[in-house]
Amino acid sequence: MARAALYFCLFAIVMNIAHGHDRIQIIATHYEQHSDMLKFEIKGNIPTDRVVLDCQSFIHGVTFYQFDHPRHPAPYYHFMLYEPECHEIHHFFVKELIKKSAKQACLTLYPNSGHYEIDPC
Repeated sequence: MARAALYFCLFAIVMNIAHGHDRIQIIATHYEQHSDMLKFEIKGNIPTDRVVLDCQSFIHGVTFYQFDHPRHPAPYYHFMLYEPECHEIHHFFVKELIKKSAKQACLTLYPNSGHYEIDPC
C-alpha cells in the first residue's frame, strides 16, 4: 500500500514538473551503456545533470536527474515510453552516434502530448 502511494506521489511530482514545458530537446553527442544491460546514458546538450534512456525497468522511458548530492542523483523528470518506442530511440542513437560516427543526434520530447521525435540534427 505504501509503495502504491509512493508511486502516485512520484507521478504527481513528474506531472507537475512537465507542466508548462512544450518540448524538451536533447542534442546527444555520446551514448554509452549504463551499469544495467538496457539502460543508456545520453550525454551532450542536456537540460539536467544526467539523462538516462531506460529500456529495462518496469516503466520504460527517459529519466532526467539532478545531483542533490555529489554521488546520488535524484530523479527530476521521467518521460514514459512504450517498450517499442524505447527500443526505437535506442537503435536510433546506436545507428547515428556509434555506427555512423555522427557528431550529434537529436531527441525531442513533447511532455504535453507524450510524443517524441528523433532526427540526425
